[in-house]
Amino acid sequence: MEGTDAKAQAEPEVLVLARTLGGRELEFRLPGHEQVSALRRRVAKSLKAPHATLRLVHQGDTLQDTSLLSSFGSELEVFVVKTPGQESDYRLLFKEFAQAVESGRQKEARDLLDQGAGHDAEGRLLFERGSNALHLAVRAQLQELALYLIQQGTDLEAKNEMGRTALMQACIKNSEQVVAALLAARAEVNGKDRSSKPALYYAFKTPAIVKMLMDAGPDEADVQQWSYLLEQDSIRDSKLEHEILTLQLEARLSLAAAPWAACLRRFRF
Repeated sequence: MEGTDAKAQAEPEVLVLARTLGGRELEFRLPGHEQVSALRRRVAKSLKAPHATLRLVHQGDTLQDTSLLSSFGSELEVFVVKTPGQESDYRLLFKEFAQAVESGRQKEARDLLDQGAGHDAEGRLLFERGSNALHLAVRAQLQELALYLIQQGTDLEAKNEMGRTALMQACIKNSEQVVAALLAARAEVNGKDRSSKPALYYAFKTPAIVKMLMDAGPDEADVQQWSYLLEQDSIRDSKLEHEILTLQLEARLSLAAAPWAACLRRFRF
């Protein structure tokens, strides 16, 4: 017990006040035995910047990552200097994010986003094998992560290597909540992928998503072109109340789009 108390006294917390050149102030309390590298990562997460692009300056000197915080006493004031960084720094961070997403490590992926993963030094979207952060999250069906990215204002119209937007991907994955969030954020419902197919084409197996897309006002030409998909057997497996869907669709369809309603009336689930 005495040994534990002595250790606590020898390694107290350090109060860190970090200021950016733009005047933003950050405050942290970290164990004295941690290294400056831990502080730099905390600052990077708060500023949403790759830690490799940040320098912590104390009394005119750049702090070394291996220095112990306790060596600066109980309080430490630092200036945060953001450097342009190498393109490889940003791409490495995004690669780590992509690996975390593909492995389902949602918390780790979120932490990497907070460090700036997904963008370069100029704020432009980065792509990993043709997909940006939102594409990766939707494809991996990490719903919470996808919703977070939508909330953060990620570009909803960016397309992956197949020319598909996040909305199209969410339709393919039958992710109803993500589709709803994308449409609420005003994602374009009439965009086409490289094969000239809209989100509506990929939604036909999930009538609940079809309804949401119809509410958003798709092109009548698309509605007419893809109405035959409702005759597929797969649509019969839906547990969505058919009569409600029929009424909702018919209320929004023009005469040019009538084939949708005609197809729906053929089925009674």
